[in-house]
Amino acid sequence: DGLDRLFSNMGLDIKYKPNSSHTIDISLNTDYAQAEAEDRLINITRYSILQPEKREFFLENSNFFSAATADHIMFNSRNIGTESGQQVPLIGGIRLVGLSGGWQYGLLNMQSNGLASEGISAKNFSVARVTKQIKDDESYIGTYFTHKNKTETGSANTVLGLDAVIRFDNSFILNSFFANSSDRTLPSDHSNAFGFELSRYPQDGIEVSARYYEYQENFNPDLGFLPRRNYTHSTYRAGYRFSFSDSFLSRLIIGNYHTFYYQASSHQHQFIQHNMYYQFLFSSGAVMVIYLPMYQKDYVLQDWQFSKSVTVPVGEYAMDSFYLEYRSAKSAQYNYTVSVDYGDFYGGEKLILSGDLNFLFNQRFGMGLSYDVNSFEFPVSYTLGTDRRETISLYTAKIKYNLNKSMSLNAYLQLDYNRKELGSNLRFRYNFSEGNDLFLVYNQLLNTDIQAFQPEKPLIQNQVILLKYKYLLTI
Repeated sequence: DGLDRLFSNMGLDIKYKPNSSHTIDISLNTDYAQAEAEDRLINITRYSILQPEKREFFLENSNFFSAATADHIMFNSRNIGTESGQQVPLIGGIRLVGLSGGWQYGLLNMQSNGLASEGISAKNFSVARVTKQIKDDESYIGTYFTHKNKTETGSANTVLGLDAVIRFDNSFILNSFFANSSDRTLPSDHSNAFGFELSRYPQDGIEVSARYYEYQENFNPDLGFLPRRNYTHSTYRAGYRFSFSDSFLSRLIIGNYHTFYYQASSHQHQFIQHNMYYQFLFSSGAVMVIYLPMYQKDYVLQDWQFSKSVTVPVGEYAMDSFYLEYRSAKSAQYNYTVSVDYGDFYGGEKLILSGDLNFLFNQRFGMGLSYDVNSFEFPVSYTLGTDRRETISLYTAKIKYNLNKSMSLNAYLQLDYNRKELGSNLRFRYNFSEGNDLFLVYNQLLNTDIQAFQPEKPLIQNQVILLKYKYLLTI
C-alpha cells in the first residue's frame, strides 16, 4: 500500500524536439500542480467564471491551442482532470506543437483514470488546433477540434469549429467564428455557435465596433468554457480618440457602449447595458477609466440564491451605477490599481471596492497585496432574517524572496472573510539546474472563527506537507 501511494505520486514528463520548429511532450501521471495554490475568486453573478490554469504541462505552449473566439473559450484545459469539483487522476498524455511555412498546429491527447468512489468514469480527451497566416500581419484562418469520450460507455462530446482574424489595416479588424457541437445526450439540431466582431481602433479619431454572437440551445462545448447557454449577444460601441502633446494627459477616449443579451431559442430579453465611457491615458503611463452614466437591466427568470441568507426573486431589475478604475504607471519598484463600483443592485444597493499593490523592495524581495470588498444592502423580503446587509470580502498577500540564484521562498495567503477561512501556501524551491527542481510545500486551511459554525469547526481544517522533485528529461 505504501509503494502504491509512492508510485501514484510519481510522474514523468519527456520533451523531444525533432527540430527547432517542433516539440513533442509526453506526460505520465500528470502533475496536478500540488505545489501551487488555487486562486479564490468572488463571483457575484448568476453565471460561472473561469478558474485560471496552474498546471505547468497545460500552461506550456498553450498559445498553440488558443482561438480568437469571444464569449467562449474553445479549449479550457481545466476541464481535463477536474470534474464536479473533484480532482481526477490523469494517467497521462501526449502533445505535439509545431510551426512550418506560416502554419501553426497543436495536437493533444490525454487519458483520465476516473474515480469510482465519486461515480466519475475514465475519459479520453483530444484537442487539435491548426492556423494558417494569410498576411504579413496577425491575420489568419484556423480550425479547431475537441473530443471528450467516456472510455467505458463510449458516449462522447465533439466540437468542430472555424475562426478567422482579418486585419484590413493597423486599426480595422474583423474577427469571426463558427462551431458545431455533437453530444449524444442532446438533440442534434440547434447545436451551432457563430459570430463576428468588426472593429476600428485608430490612434486618433473615431473608434467603432459591432459584434454579434449566437450560442444555440444545444451547443455544448464540454472541453471549452461558456459562462451561459442558449443566448445571443450583440454589442455596439462608438467613441472618439483625442491625442495631446506637451501635456500631463497623452490621450483621452470618450464614447458610448451598448450590449444586449437574448435567449437564442425564444428571443426573450436577458440583459441590457448602456453606458458612457471615459478613458484617460496620462503621460506618466497611468490610466483612469470611468463608466458614467451606466444603466443595466437584468431579467431574472427564476429565483436566484445569491447567498445562504439572501434570495433575489424573479423580476426585471433596472439598475444605475458608477464605475471608476485607476491603474498607476508601472515604475521599477511598485504599481497599484484601485477601483470602485457603486449603485443599484437587484432591488438593493452595492459598493464594491477592490485594489492591488505590487512592490519590489530589491532584486530579491517582492510583495503583492490585494483586496476585494463587496458590500450589499437588500430589501428585508429577500433575507431569511432581519439583516439586510451582505458582505463578501477577499484579501490576499503574495511574498517572494530569492535567497540566491538557486533557492527561493514563496508565500501565498488568502483570507476569505465570508467563509471565515485563511488559506496558506508556503513553498521552498531549490533549482539544481534547468528543469531540475526540488519543492517543499506546506498548505494549510485555517478556520478563523470556529464558533461561527454549528457544530464548531476545528481550528485547522486541513494541512498538507508535500515534497516534490522534478527532473526534465530532454531527448
